[in-house]
Amino acid sequence: MDDFEKNGGDINLRKAQLQMLDILIEVDRICRKYKIPYWLDSGTLLGAVRHKGFIPWDDDIDIGILRKDRKKLLKLLKAELPDGYGIRTNVGWCVVFDKTKKVDFFDPVTKKIVNDYVYIDIFSFEKGTTALKNVANSIYGRVRRIVKIKQVNSKCELILGYLLYPFVFCAICAVRFFTFLFPCNTLIIGYEERPFLSNISYKKTMLFPLQDVMFEGRYFLAPRSTDIVLKKLYGNYMQLPPVEKRYISRVRYLMPDKVI
Repeated sequence: MDDFEKNGGDINLRKAQLQMLDILIEVDRICRKYKIPYWLDSGTLLGAVRHKGFIPWDDDIDIGILRKDRKKLLKLLKAELPDGYGIRTNVGWCVVFDKTKKVDFFDPVTKKIVNDYVYIDIFSFEKGTTALKNVANSIYGRVRRIVKIKQVNSKCELILGYLLYPFVFCAICAVRFFTFLFPCNTLIIGYEERPFLSNISYKKTMLFPLQDVMFEGRYFLAPRSTDIVLKKLYGNYMQLPPVEKRYISRVRYLMPDKVI
């Protein structure tokens, strides 16, 4: 990581990255042991291809799994992760974090010091389309955030959320059922996920069969067509962004609502 300092990294960030790597190593071990497919995704995949490790200013790890493997993986993680590791879950997303380690980050966006656990994100992918995802998020995603996370602006909005939730939940179940019945070769991040993830979608042939890729001196699983995936996500992904855009993105979102 020779370009770490010149690209805006700091010693705390590098320390956190190596602690995240330890978590990833454990998740990789469990997934390979029980033959659960996963892949490096988003900025982590970009870092593997462009930097052979972390993007110097990146402050998280993202991996993807199939939704059908989610319950099995959570059960295995709970049983096999080392002591001191925790799991926070949501319907379509989970975080594996180290309960024994917190790191201070300077967030150049908010100009504040952020003290946070070291963690990695695991996103669940399922069959669907980005159009369905956008519709689902505008209705189901909003209602679910009202009911489950109490992300509301007024008491009336909370009441309306509780009234609508059973209907929109059934609608999403119906969408999943029809998607299961009819051919669909596109994978999207689960319908429960947040709006900024709505446009992430992959053809199955872009992902499978998975391949090994070097990341921080170790091999992890990655999509079959890393070039196609990264061009879809970032365009000319080998071009470094301007210096002013190389910053830590630790603007925290609401953490998932259940710790196991």
